[in-house]
Amino acid sequence: MVDQSLLEILVCPETKQPLHTAELSLLERLNTSIREGSVTNRRGDLVSTLIEEGLVREGGDLLYP
Repeated sequence: MVDQSLLEILVCPETKQPLHTAELSLLERLNTSIREGSVTNRRGDLVSTLIEEGLVREGGDLLYP
C-alpha cells in the first residue's frame, strides 16, 4: 500500500493526471481477464502475472502495478 502523503503528490508521468489506489473490484475484474488471457501491456505482450495492487490513472485507462 502506498503511503497517503506520497499518493497525494504522485501523478502519471505521461499525462500528469493524479493516481489513485486501485479498488479491489477493479483488481478482481482485471485478474479474471488475465486468467482468460485477454490482458496485454502497453507493448502488446500478454500479461500472465496476477495483480495484487496498483495505482490507476485518473482516467481509469492505465494501471501501474
